[in-house]
Amino acid sequence: MKRRIISLLMAALMSMTLLGTTAFALDTVDNESQGTIVNKGGDWELIPINPSDDIASQGAINEHTPQPAAIGLNHMVPIYCHVHPVVLYDGNPTYIRDYYWNPSLEPANAYFRETMSLATQNVMKQTLISRGYEPIGWLLDTGYNMDADKPIRFDFYVWRADGKSTMQTAPAYYGDNYFQILTGYPATVREYKMGITGTYYYQTGVQTGVTAGTRSAPIELTVTFAAS
Repeated sequence: MKRRIISLLMAALMSMTLLGTTAFALDTVDNESQGTIVNKGGDWELIPINPSDDIASQGAINEHTPQPAAIGLNHMVPIYCHVHPVVLYDGNPTYIRDYYWNPSLEPANAYFRETMSLATQNVMKQTLISRGYEPIGWLLDTGYNMDADKPIRFDFYVWRADGKSTMQTAPAYYGDNYFQILTGYPATVREYKMGITGTYYYQTGVQTGVTAGTRSAPIELTVTFAAS
């Protein structure tokens, strides 16, 4: 069973101010991915955004038993990264399901930190405008797959054009865990990012005869929108 919870108040799409803070750090070097614009053509599927869905969260339940893993081995892999455009449709924020940017993720990494070039942003915006839509922001559709040990919870911050949220907490499940984050455009052209950073808690020693223990690992699923 999957349950997806959109994480944004209507006001967050319409009022953008910078609250600059330091991002959750991983020992890696930022790089810009080329990515691919996926356009399934024909009549796009538009999904209205419910302004009452105002809690940054995630949701997925995969009813399987956690598999044994070596002590301290944490199996967590991002499942995908889709950046969908958000448009104003009939006066309401709406995202387009079958038109999105899809960077190529490293399969062995337990995180991603991608960059969407200004040129790519402009191509998508101009395509929307040419089809009569008014672009107003982005939706990041992503998640983690947990395939070993016993997941406990995520403690995370949500990043949007208006800065970093307060700490959010959500249960973690064995299987796929989905996150959907939205952001509006900032008031002026500048670099900003969206996504989640934080910590994942899990229990090791699910195999017979091994003492269980709670451990943690850093998480990051972010996309930076370049300004040049």
